[in-house]
Formats: sequence, structure tokens, C-alpha cells
Amino acid sequence: LQLCTQQAIDKLKNTPNAELSEQKMAVNLANLYARNNQAPNALTRDESMYHNFKWQHQNLPKDSKVIIWTATVHAARQQGDLKRKPMGVWLAEQWQNNMAVIGFTAYQGESSMAGMTIKAITAAPENSLEAKVTSDATDWVYLSAKDLSELGKISARLYGKFMTVKWHESFDGVVVFRQEQAPTFIER
Repeated sequence: LQLCTQQAIDKLKNTPNAELSEQKMAVNLANLYARNNQAPNALTRDESMYHNFKWQHQNLPKDSKVIIWTATVHAARQQGDLKRKPMGVWLAEQWQNNMAVIGFTAYQGESSMAGMTIKAITAAPENSLEAKVTSDATDWVYLSAKDLSELGKISARLYGKFMTVKWHESFDGVVVFRQEQAPTFIER
């Protein structure tokens, strides 16, 4: 598949009317295969996402406002204890004062990725951010950077698993849902 994808990239580069988006997609696919095969020169998923954003951004009108909707772990402004540098770190290096990073988490509920099996989200521990800011009477809460700073170093599952960090260092705000609901998909 890697060889086939490289051949597609080469052909697109030599095709006079080839769309730049087709070339970009082929390069992304080649990088996915390289990453899956643990090639030393493969970009991480977050680095690929960052380069894709930069490519999209350069074609927007000046002073465009953009929303990047991604999993919270990819948006973080700092790597901290994460194994890989999140896309948000690259974005912050370039647009530090012109961006806001909003994270999402839930006390409990269920989740599902793109039509996959629904998984239960167990109730957060009592000492967690999710438990401290929600109650049975709360559907959701928005925490500003100031609110996060006042909470200090606290456990939360903003990265998918519970970690204890100073969340205001990675996020400008956080939305906490009391009960997350998995998406429902309509069969066509």
C-alpha cells in the first residue's frame, strides 16, 4: 500500500490538472501507512493534523476565524505528560495570542466513535474535576481559565484517561457535561 500510494503521489505531481487537494490526500494516506509501519520519518497524527490545518488556512481570506473541532487531547496547548506533542502545541507556537482552546469532558455517560460500539463512561471519582463541578441538577458547566486555575492541579479525564495536572495550562476553558450521550447514526 505504501508503494502504491507513493506511485499515486508521483503520478499526481506529474499530472498538469491534478488538484492540490488530491495531492494532499495522497500524501496524508502515504504518511498514515508510514506511521502504521512505524517508519522513522513518519509524521505523528497530530503533526499531520497541524500541517493539514496550515494548508487549509493558507487558502482562507485574511482575518478568517476558524473552529477546529477535534478530540480534546489533540487540542491541548501543552504536551505535559502526553506521549506525543498535540496539534494544539504547534498551533499555539504560531498563533498563541490569537486562539482559544476549549476542552470537553463528562462526569459519566456513554461515547462512541464514528459508528463504533457504544462504550460506557464510568462515573468520575469524587476528587475529580468532573465530580467537583457537576451535580445531579447540572446538565453542563463551563469553566474559564480562571476557574481552572483556581482548581489547581486536579484529576480529570480531558485526555481520555484520568491525569492530574494544572488544566489551565493546556486549556482556555473546559465544558463539563454531567451525562455524555453517544451519537446516534441514522441508517440510509
